[in-house]
Amino acid sequence: MARRGGGRADPGAAPVDAEALAELLARSLAGRVRLARLLALQHAVLEHNVAPAVVLAWRRGMLQQMLQTAALLERRCPALRAGEGLRFFLHLHAAAVGLHQMTHPAPELAATLTCPTIGPLRLDFAAALQAHAAALLRGLQPDEAARSE
Repeated sequence: MARRGGGRADPGAAPVDAEALAELLARSLAGRVRLARLLALQHAVLEHNVAPAVVLAWRRGMLQQMLQTAALLERRCPALRAGEGLRFFLHLHAAAVGLHQMTHPAPELAATLTCPTIGPLRLDFAAALQAHAAALLRGLQPDEAARSE
């Protein structure tokens, strides 16, 4: 995965545990407000308003980027076995889209979230995404029986 400034992530870097990776990914996306908003709009709005050939080209490029990121995640996070990075990344993408929509209501509706009777429906995007990513990674870890085989 390319870093800002054109450098590459260090392939020999130390492994990252599931909790640290979940925190890093959630914090990173939460800090990229426009990207999170565009991801939330991509499927529901943007892809419905362009020609199919444009969507296909976009999706092919997106898949290549996701495969590169998935491979990097698999190399750095022992919780991800070979081939599981893309599945994790797709599930994280879906969670980010849904959580962004839930945590960023239209300005006219934002005031309704201050109502005490619906307090449990208020979520923090970064915290909820981190919890979701961590749960996904824990679910992908092999259980004790599989490790002893």
